[in-house]
Amino acid sequence: MASKYQHIDLAYLEDVSSGDVETKKQLIALFFEQMEEVKSGFASALATNDTNEMRKIAHLAKSSTKIMGINDLSAKMQEFEQSLKTNAETTDCAYYTQYFFDNIGGAIDELNIEMATW
Repeated sequence: MASKYQHIDLAYLEDVSSGDVETKKQLIALFFEQMEEVKSGFASALATNDTNEMRKIAHLAKSSTKIMGINDLSAKMQEFEQSLKTNAETTDCAYYTQYFFDNIGGAIDELNIEMATW
């Protein structure tokens, strides 16, 4: 069955929460907090060109988005993290961070829409 959302696939969240609404709400609230940390971290690390910090933030973004089923963004953050590990000097950090910012809002909107149905 195709997902009713463009950015998120809630199958994994359903699985880890055993469908329990309160558990899902707690996990999503934690995700929202983490995404605020990722947003500010990327902005700060990009401003100072701190590729080590960007790699750590990309790892957090990759893991967190994977749990929420934001698979395209998770894959892009994995690509970013790997690129920073292997060749930080030539990684286009602005491209990857912009990709994150361009896509996370839609995913958060969809999570909020889903939560409104509970």
